[in-house]
Amino acid sequence: MAVEQVCNEIYRIPVPRTDRPDAHTACYLVRGAAGARHLLVDTAPADGGGERAVREALASLGVRMEETDLFLTDRSPAHSGLCALLRTPSTRVYCGAGAAIDPTAEWVASLGAPAACGLTPKACSPYGHALPADCIAVHDGARFPVGGYAFEAVDLAGHTPDTLGLWARESGILLGGDHILAEITPHIGVWGDGNDALGIYLRNLRKVRTMHITRLLPAHGAPIEHVDDRIDQLLAHHARRCDEICALLDEWGEGTAWQLAHALHWDGGADALREQLALALLETAAHLVHLCRMEKLAQSTRDGVSFYRVQH
Repeated sequence: MAVEQVCNEIYRIPVPRTDRPDAHTACYLVRGAAGARHLLVDTAPADGGGERAVREALASLGVRMEETDLFLTDRSPAHSGLCALLRTPSTRVYCGAGAAIDPTAEWVASLGAPAACGLTPKACSPYGHALPADCIAVHDGARFPVGGYAFEAVDLAGHTPDTLGLWARESGILLGGDHILAEITPHIGVWGDGNDALGIYLRNLRKVRTMHITRLLPAHGAPIEHVDDRIDQLLAHHARRCDEICALLDEWGEGTAWQLAHALHWDGGADALREQLALALLETAAHLVHLCRMEKLAQSTRDGVSFYRVQH
């Protein structure tokens, strides 16, 4: 796929994914004014041909990395993997200030997964590498004037603790990372620190709904024009998932995250569950934490395993 101009002075750079030949990750180049610096929003995974794809795209636009800064919508490898390879001594790297706490073996055991399945804390961690120590932490409301845009950083935590967006208030453009995607539901798992990640995500979805976004540029898939409609779909999806969990637990009396993950409906069925078991467990756990915070479920622990039941 070729570089595409999606807004005035904003270019979408598609990078093929090695895990899914039919899909790609999107980076965005915001061209600066004459003599000013450009901004590359996200990179791509470090595996495969991502570096070549990004460098060729920048060359086709006449942009040099020596004149370009990096803004990471989150620090996961899918967004930051090429950071160390692309940056130059003059490149500033901006990223969110939130940080995930890696899951412990005890927490993984609390999900109720049998030892034979081989689930490890590393498989449940959202991050796979460290960023350069001199990255600049960005907080909600920070200003990024680039070209003709007066971008503001927007806290979009949920998919990860440090998810950020760049919002051009006057034009209604939002570079939103993985916060809202057109064709799939963003992965919302637990962060390992006891926070209600799903509750935070839902709150930030509703916040974006008040921002009057006319065009959302996501990290995967095509730009989204009808943002409010997509937000409503995502809110409804998570409401249905919560109802599904409560119905199962009402029928069973109690259950674990492992048991629920295997009983819930997943697009792609059993094959998808096997291939993405850790993600399914983390998403199930995130809904359980949220339902406990909403006082719809109660949690108890036996032999290190968390059990959940409906609060009547």
